[in-house]
Amino acid sequence: MIRNYNGNLNRAVVQNLRTLCNLNAKNERNLFEVFHQDGKVSVYENIDSFSGCPDELSTVVTLKSETEVKEYLKKDFFRRIEAYLSFKNLSEDYLISNLATYIKENCKFPSDDEMKRIEKDAEAQRIADLPADVTATPKKITEQDISREILELAEEIIEARRKTRPDDIFVHVEPYDDELFLSNAECSININWDRYEGRGDSTDYSCSVTIKKGEIIDKVFFQYKYGYNSGIRAEAWRTTGTDVSVQTIIAIHKIVVQMAIAEGITFISEIDYEKFQTA
Repeated sequence: MIRNYNGNLNRAVVQNLRTLCNLNAKNERNLFEVFHQDGKVSVYENIDSFSGCPDELSTVVTLKSETEVKEYLKKDFFRRIEAYLSFKNLSEDYLISNLATYIKENCKFPSDDEMKRIEKDAEAQRIADLPADVTATPKKITEQDISREILELAEEIIEARRKTRPDDIFVHVEPYDDELFLSNAECSININWDRYEGRGDSTDYSCSVTIKKGEIIDKVFFQYKYGYNSGIRAEAWRTTGTDVSVQTIIAIHKIVVQMAIAEGITFISEIDYEKFQTA
């Protein structure tokens, strides 16, 4: 699947940056509410960068103008962002680097349209930095490629729903996965994100698909697997140990594609069913 940005994407970092932006917006509302009511507002300085809690080293200052409030908010927000990003290696993470630059310049999280532009800019940088001998060559599509795109679409679906209807996602306590359950007339799907014990990238997503035809129930699991020689593989499997047919994988792919479209996700599928079936 071709996305706006096709490099590694650490969703946890993106969500934490969004959380910091939401916290800044909340602080702005609260401080200006008090300021407009009292004509001044007292705040702590040198508080914890991520939690926002004061400690014994924190001091209280009183802000007496809108300019002072805005300057405090900007300084406080920038300090939190810098403290969080200081633990991240952004040297080869084009998307997070571009996203962080935007957030620090604008003190807010980008809109959907702005995020698309950031993703496209990051992708252009990533492509430009690829070795000169890397060329795009046509490849024969395999069932592993179809399984991979199912997983990529599942990732996009749960993250799209996190923005539009977050209450649909079961966010369990550590160390359990985030879960999204979807169903239609053809099947039910459980999409999982291992935010706690994963590797911090797209391989932390998996999904299970249950198809019922008459009295026959077929459950197929899709997940990434790290191999010794083959790198990261996308695999489809059953608990029964029987192989999953290509026809079943294609049928599931078609269903997941339609679910992704229904979520408003834009993407370019790399799967051509006819070429695959006649290869």
